[in-house]
Order: sequence, then structure tokens, then C-alpha cells
Amino acid sequence: MGATWIAFNIGDRISLSPSLASWLAKMTAPAISARFATARAAWAALPQGEVISTAPSDLTESRLELAADSCSVKIAPPWAAPAQALADLLGLLALTILGPLLLLVLCLLPGGLILIQQGLAPLDVAQLSIGLLLFSVGGSAWLLGGGWLKNALTATEICFVQNQIHLCYQLWGWTYWQRQWSASAIDAVDCLIQGKEHYSLLITLTNQQVHCLVDQLSEAEGQTLQSWLRNWLSHGSVPR
Repeated sequence: MGATWIAFNIGDRISLSPSLASWLAKMTAPAISARFATARAAWAALPQGEVISTAPSDLTESRLELAADSCSVKIAPPWAAPAQALADLLGLLALTILGPLLLLVLCLLPGGLILIQQGLAPLDVAQLSIGLLLFSVGGSAWLLGGGWLKNALTATEICFVQNQIHLCYQLWGWTYWQRQWSASAIDAVDCLIQGKEHYSLLITLTNQQVHCLVDQLSEAEGQTLQSWLRNWLSHGSVPR
């Protein structure tokens, strides 16, 4: 038996603009050959006036700040967000209690350097050994602490300029790293869960490379950024 195709007239059941009704008719055409070839083609053909954000409206105390021209968004550092999860509260409590001890550990690095310098001239093996030990412990603390502070204090800015996505990482307003991609080189934008509470915004390029733009987002922030970025790539702006 041959296949039987059934067409539904959605416009008879709900109120739609002619452009959106035509788009939906093509999306659900009985013949597959009459539909859009790819999801990207369907998204690009969606009438711009009909685009609405699918992001959740609950952005209370959000770290996101959309520019007035809707062409850039700033994401405040993770420390700018209130600690809502129990793990975050415990982390802040531990940092408060262990902060003075951490400062003492960080002081081991310069102390070790001084001992090494003093032990070189007379070739004092014991002093050199102690200096190297202090230098190693203090250096590890500096690397771990510095990396953690950088991640906690880094602000992110994502801009859409001349059909390109610009990504900047900033510390106290100073940009220390940036990169850009052409909109045509981006194949997909995804918001993926990271751990139990945090989300990451990822882009997949046409060459299958995956890049993380920003992490440690709440679910609402991640979904909102995903919606904004998809609208930028398809229409060059974010519906307000």
C-alpha cells in the first residue's frame, strides 16, 4: 500500500499571522521534499517579527546585562551572584575561616626564595632543601589560588559586531583574553548542565570544534544567553 499523507491547516485552529502560518505550513508539509532542508534554514526563514524569546522570565538577581543596542551582553563574575546552593554557602564559609591560613601559605613562596638565595653562597644543603620545599608548597598555592581567583573574578562580554561573535574575558574592566568567530562558522549553540547547579554556554563550529563561552551560569541565565545568541546568529538582534 502507498503512504497516505495527511495535511493539517493550523491556521483554522489558532490565530496566526499569514507569514507565520506559511512558515508552519512549510515546516509540516506532508511531502518531506517540500519542507526546509535543515533546521538552520528553517530558523533563518522564521519571520523576524514572530520571533519570541524562549528563555525563562525569572532572571531575578541575574548576572546578565544586555546593552541598550541589544548587540552585546555582559556577564558579571561568579562572585557577583548570590550564593544560593548549600555548596556555595559552605565554600564561602570555608574561605572566610581559612582565609588567614591561606595567606600564610602564600607567604611560603617568597620565604622559600629567600632561603634558597641565602643557602646558595655557602652551599648549605639543609637550608637549600627547606627553601625548595617552601618554594614548592607556596608556588602550588599561588597557582591554585590564582587560577581560582581568576575564574571567580572574571567578567565575560559577548558582542555581535559585523556578523561576528566577539568573546572577551575581563578582570576589573581590563580585557586579558579575546577571540572572535564568524557567524557562518557557528553551527550550533547549546546550554549544558555542569555539575548539579551550574550551566555552561557552548558553541559548535562547522568543523565540529566545541568552545565554552561562559560557565557557572544558573539555568535561567544559560537558557537566556542561548536564546539571545541564537537570535543574534539568525537575525542580528535580540527581540525585546
